[in-house]
Amino acid sequence: SGVLRREMTIDQAGDALIEMIRRTANGRATAAEALGHKEFVMTKLYRSA
Repeated sequence: SGVLRREMTIDQAGDALIEMIRRTANGRATAAEALGHKEFVMTKLYRSA
């Protein structure tokens, strides 16, 4: 990442992430969608009752 390569600060990386989320929320395709992936898996993070 740019932070590890010292090309950007943590604040700049955070701003870039927020901007990516904003664009995706406004309809921009995700990388998986652009590549044509259609599968979806909801990861189970808790034990069932």
